[in-house]
Amino acid sequence: MTSVDRERISQHLHRLSDTCNVYLIQDGRRGTLIDFGSGTALFSLLRSVPVTGTVSEYMPMRIGRRSTTPIPTPGHTIGSVSYLATIDG
Repeated sequence: MTSVDRERISQHLHRLSDTCNVYLIQDGRRGTLIDFGSGTALFSLLRSVPVTGTVSEYMPMRIGRRSTTPIPTPGHTIGSVSYLATIDG
């Protein structure tokens, strides 16, 4: 398994390079991965991470202290979504 390059975009947002961009929203010692890529980003973590839920289109949800809204984005994959969120202002 290969390592993942991580770029810090802002104080609480990181981009991980994989087969697609995987984003990590950091909230203290917790975090949320947006997208999956090849799975390398998830499997490069030091311990196992439970899946805690799924998303519904247009339904705002809380990720830590932030509100995020999934918006359908038709593309090459059925069910593709983008996320609208304010991270670090």
